[in-house]
Amino acid sequence: MGRDGSREEVIAKHRAWLASQPDRLDALDELRDRDLVCWCAPQACHGDVLIELANQA
Repeated sequence: MGRDGSREEVIAKHRAWLASQPDRLDALDELRDRDLVCWCAPQACHGDVLIELANQA
């Protein structure tokens, strides 16, 4: 994806960053059971991480 790494690396970095942001993790409840659309689809995306974490709880 550029200077920050490959798509997989950038998504992993986003996941790690998000794990260190309790306020943002709490806000993920608002995404539960919703559709999140991104222009990255059908490729992997940071949005996939958001929806995955939102639907885990």
